[in-house]
Amino acid sequence: DKNYNDYYYGIEKSESRASGLSSYDPDSAFSPFAMLSARVNFSDSWSAYASAKAVFLSKEIYDSPMVEDSTKFAFSLGLMYQF
Repeated sequence: DKNYNDYYYGIEKSESRASGLSSYDPDSAFSPFAMLSARVNFSDSWSAYASAKAVFLSKEIYDSPMVEDSTKFAFSLGLMYQF
């Protein structure tokens, strides 16, 4: 949605002067993602999980002077104990 993109990736003229970045007014956009996750149970109480996510930013977001890469990655690993 335009309001979301404007809030997070837009740069007002007044902000542009203070930050040194060019002003930017994005439109609405769609950024698809791919995610893979897995969980392994070691016993009734213990398990581990892993996940990886890639977000492919739309041109509207990627064109913002605040954004450096067109793809963002996130990874997580965890160990869980259930009572």
